[in-house]
Amino acid sequence: MKYVYLAGIGNSGSDHWQRRWFSSLDNSLWVEHSDWDQPDCQVWNSELVHTLEAVSEPFVIIAHSLGCWLFTHWLGTDSHKHLAGAFLVAVPDCCGPSFPSQAVGFDTITIPTLRAPSVVITSSNDPYGSPEHVLDYVDRLGASLIDIGAYGHINGQSNLGVWSLGQEIFLQLLADIERDSAARV
Repeated sequence: MKYVYLAGIGNSGSDHWQRRWFSSLDNSLWVEHSDWDQPDCQVWNSELVHTLEAVSEPFVIIAHSLGCWLFTHWLGTDSHKHLAGAFLVAVPDCCGPSFPSQAVGFDTITIPTLRAPSVVITSSNDPYGSPEHVLDYVDRLGASLIDIGAYGHINGQSNLGVWSLGQEIFLQLLADIERDSAARV
């Protein structure tokens, strides 16, 4: 299994749980972008597609913030035959008042139904996404939802370290993927 990381605007720094997981999990792949500070959905999607061209085994998406919307866009536009599941954290409201104006093209993404095990992790006080927005996203995507309480945007500023609770949830997702894979055989 390969683990494909999609970070949000500005990328995930060394204090971010996502970067820590990437450094500790074998078989990990970080999707790099040419411009982390002025994200354009079409450009980011092209960079994701280019990165995934080299992946020929089942993979799990591990996305944070705007990376969740990149995944959602890709899901609706590209072949995803090797996608085994998705771990999506802190999905922002692209039409909300706090959404960064420099992010272009993310506000018109249609949310397709995901036909693989997936979980969306949210925080009760995320400044970039309301509970109503997250519920709508989860409902349309067909994912499970877990609210971990008041942890802001679940990023480096949340001081989560390696984020043990997130790791537990991720291991449960991997078990769900294994069951789903066995059921298809």
